Parts: sequence; structure tokens; C-alpha cells
Amino acid sequence: KPFSFKAFEFRQFVRPPHTAQYPCSWTGLSMLSVWARTWGFLSVLMVLAGLLSLLQSRQSLLVVIGERSGRTPGLDVLYRDLDQLFKDSGETGLEGHSSPDGALAVQTAHYDAWAMLPSTRTICETGFNAGHSALRFLVKSRARLIEFDIGEHAYAKLAAKFLQERFPGRLVNVWGNSTVTLPQYH
Repeated sequence: KPFSFKAFEFRQFVRPPHTAQYPCSWTGLSMLSVWARTWGFLSVLMVLAGLLSLLQSRQSLLVVIGERSGRTPGLDVLYRDLDQLFKDSGETGLEGHSSPDGALAVQTAHYDAWAMLPSTRTICETGFNAGHSALRFLVKSRARLIEFDIGEHAYAKLAAKFLQERFPGRLVNVWGNSTVTLPQYH
């Protein structure tokens, strides 16, 4: 199905010159066609890039507002809750971890950048372990996350349940040897 805009959605952002109102039957695609003929294709691309930037900023702002209003617990609170779950269940010696501190700061910064790209709809990661990087991806994005892990540690299943309860429908864990499960996943 082709992607299209409705005229009233575009009216909020840009009005073509010499046009005070749009006929109700106009769609975003017909407006783009007129703009392309009037101003050229490059101008239309620039307008679309500006709209995309505006939508990206709006999405990021909504995430921040949601976190500050208490509707989405902050990352630190969720990390603390996840770590407390491991302590309560007697799990120790966790493998893997993402942290904004020390040697992992560069890796964490890359994770945050990838997660916050508006074009990111699905993230795949090999090595779920205790779910710390998965938690970071889920908090920092609206993407669906597919995690491949052998699942040999009991804490991995605890972490998966914890995250699935807090981010319903966004996390898929594929358990098994990733050299087998990853190529088979489609």
C-alpha cells in the first residue's frame, strides 16, 4: 500500500504559495505532485526532510515528557528493579552488561544513538544474557526488539519475563544456539 498524507495533516506545516485553502479531495500525494511541478523535485525533498525532522523532534520530546511525568519509569529505576530481581532470586555472576560509565560508555552511546533513530523499527541483538542492553533499547526507542540467546542461564529467562511485562509486545526472545537460530529466523 503506498504511503500518503491527508491534506489537513500537511496544512498544519506548509501552504503552497497563492493558495489559501485546499479542496477537500486533495491528498498529500497530489499536493506533492503540484509542488514538484511548481518548485522542482529537490524543493519537495527539502520540505519532506523538514517535516521528518519536525516529527523526529516531536517523538523525542514526547518520550522525554512521558519519562518526566512518571508514565514511563526512567532507565535507572528499571535497571535497579532488574538488578533487585536478580538479587531476590539469588542470581549472581551475570554475563554482559551495558552501562554509560567506564569502558562501556562508547558502546552505550552507540546503542542510544541507534535506538533513538526514528527510522529504527526493529532491533536485533545476539546475546541477551541478563537483559541490560535490551532494557536500554526498549526504553530509548519504540522499536520491536528481537533477542537471540542460547538461554543457558536461568537469569536470562527472569530478565525476559521482567521486560516482557513492562514492554508488552515489543520483545521477542529466540532461545537456542544463535549460529542456528539466527539464520533460521525470518
